[in-house]
Amino acid sequence: MPIISRDIVGWTAGTDARVEHLYAPQTPWPKLHETFLELPELYSIPMDLLRDVLERARNAFGLEPIVVNPATKKKRRTYRGIGLTARPGSVDSEYEAVRYFREDGTYISSAKSLGIAALRPPVARGVDFERQFTEPNGVAPDLVRQIRAMFKSWDVTKVRLIELQPEGVVPPHFDFPYYEQVRLHAVIETNPDVYWEVAGHQFQIPADGRLYWFDAGRIHSVYNFGSTARTVLSIHLCPKQSLLPEHTDFNSLLRSGRLW
Repeated sequence: MPIISRDIVGWTAGTDARVEHLYAPQTPWPKLHETFLELPELYSIPMDLLRDVLERARNAFGLEPIVVNPATKKKRRTYRGIGLTARPGSVDSEYEAVRYFREDGTYISSAKSLGIAALRPPVARGVDFERQFTEPNGVAPDLVRQIRAMFKSWDVTKVRLIELQPEGVVPPHFDFPYYEQVRLHAVIETNPDVYWEVAGHQFQIPADGRLYWFDAGRIHSVYNFGSTARTVLSIHLCPKQSLLPEHTDFNSLLRSGRLW
């Protein structure tokens, strides 16, 4: 079942001016003509495996609410997760990949908010920080190895299980431009009232084991207006070597699988 999109102007409409500095003519990189797509079937994970990994993670560890204010310890109860990879020597290997702040309050996520979210980082770390998530932890090391075997031309960095509870919202934000990092998602749980959104265009992604890409360098958000959780496997990929600007047909490369 493919992505289902709808012609509704969403909350992130008219936000492309916020990311103009990432794309041509400010940089050698053109803005992509598509913002989301389904990867070839080759890049799929069996749903039984995904559900099993999620169940074991919940039972053995638990998905932890994400802290959005280290001073007050405020947590987003509707947004929970656990990491499958960590940085070497981490003392918090299961949850470091889903934390936005260190104990001293330092912001450590790549996400850049728009000032309307709970996160208002003074500085967001770049791709170098993301590359540090090299070690599978004890949550699902076999799955991490399987993912790495799929994407040999890229460094698999953060791998996470992320749950968005009913009435939960991932506020509008952007992360890396497409030429620095690729974001892929496999949906494990969803409902008919979950909507993803990139640059004002809303769409739905089925729980079918397929991997889906969207341009995390554009303003994006997710809304769960349903009565059950939306849970995903989130995969971050960084190029082993910098992509070249002449790879302007990035969407076609994604569709064909030749990017990997």
